[in-house]
Amino acid sequence: MDFDENNSNENDPSASPGAGASPSSGNPEPTSRPRIAVPPDMVLEAAPDAMVVVDSSGSIIYVNGEAEKLFGYGRAELVDMPIESLIPTAKRAAHVEVRNSFYARPHARPMGAALNIVAQRKDGSVFPADVKLSPLKTPSGILITAAVRDISDRKRAEEQLRTYAAHLERLQARLEHKNIELEQRNSELEQFAYVSSHDLQEPLRKIIAFGDRLKARCGDALDERSLDYLARIQNASSRMQQLINDLLEFSRLSTRGRAFEPVSLSSVTAAAISDLELAIEHAGGRVEITGVDELPAIDGDPVQLRQVLQNLIGNAVKFRRKNVPPIVKVAGRVLTGEDGQPQVELTVEDNGIGIEARFTERIFTVFERLHSRESYEGTGIGLAVCKKIAERHGGKIFVKSEFGSGSTFVMRLPIQHTERGH
Repeated sequence: MDFDENNSNENDPSASPGAGASPSSGNPEPTSRPRIAVPPDMVLEAAPDAMVVVDSSGSIIYVNGEAEKLFGYGRAELVDMPIESLIPTAKRAAHVEVRNSFYARPHARPMGAALNIVAQRKDGSVFPADVKLSPLKTPSGILITAAVRDISDRKRAEEQLRTYAAHLERLQARLEHKNIELEQRNSELEQFAYVSSHDLQEPLRKIIAFGDRLKARCGDALDERSLDYLARIQNASSRMQQLINDLLEFSRLSTRGRAFEPVSLSSVTAAAISDLELAIEHAGGRVEITGVDELPAIDGDPVQLRQVLQNLIGNAVKFRRKNVPPIVKVAGRVLTGEDGQPQVELTVEDNGIGIEARFTERIFTVFERLHSRESYEGTGIGLAVCKKIAERHGGKIFVKSEFGSGSTFVMRLPIQHTERGH
């Protein structure tokens, strides 16, 4: 058979229609190809798995080279050997029953269909195996072709995965337990802060009240030093009262927050600016709003969100540069969060004194102050309150700042919560 297309009979007028073009259609007839006979043993020999052919008596009648490598026997040793010789002694009797049952109802069985198969090598070592069975009817009876694969590596990997999974489960259980303990401790600390602060109020009120009475009754009789001492007592008492009030407010954020409801951030922003109207006017500043009106309503606590904006805008006005009127820019936009869900982003940008990079995380801790009370008033709890409110709403707050050139506080909050009233 010549496969050179230049030797076709296409232009030979004496050629038969089967060799050239069809006279009726003008299309070439399919060219017949010779069948190539491949001996079965060549196919089995080329297989990547160990191939073992067994007759109805359970005797091995053929193996390929991979079977020799896998089991450690020579081909001559394997032929005529009972298939049970490749199975651990303790399992051989049971395997005879399984084999007879399979021959009674032979069917193809793919890899992975049988679990926990163990094979044995010539040296007595055993290994986990996966076996594919293919029955073949012949004039002399049914033959079974078994493709055997050593799955030791896979089993080791599966065992490692099970070990890692069990370890992760233990770690997760410990983490959940620690989280429960942490929540309990946080709750206890909040309750302690509330009770302690509340109990401190009464004696402090007496100190302030009796200080005022002492000044009103004996002020004229006191010398300059005594009046200075009295003024210091009153100032310290006022600062203490403010600290206690702030501590009470901080402890109530989680326990006494309102149930979530749809909140218009545009309305909340306008209300916060209205609260700060006198402070903004006194500083000679202004507030510019961009994009907030277009924001959708979000699930939240309107009182707490108003408090966040009031703190951020108030700080922008307070921490201004000398002889530089504060310009505060409040902007809003919708973006996609890390979880793929939509969220709103509110930014409050100022042209104030800025924050050094090393302090950008510390400023969100309770009572953290970067400046003296003489320079800027306050207790240092406002940003801690903002952070706690943002976290209660399932969001976060952070700051980007350049020292001496102003700061931009960024708060990102989910638009919806699966459960309202966190």
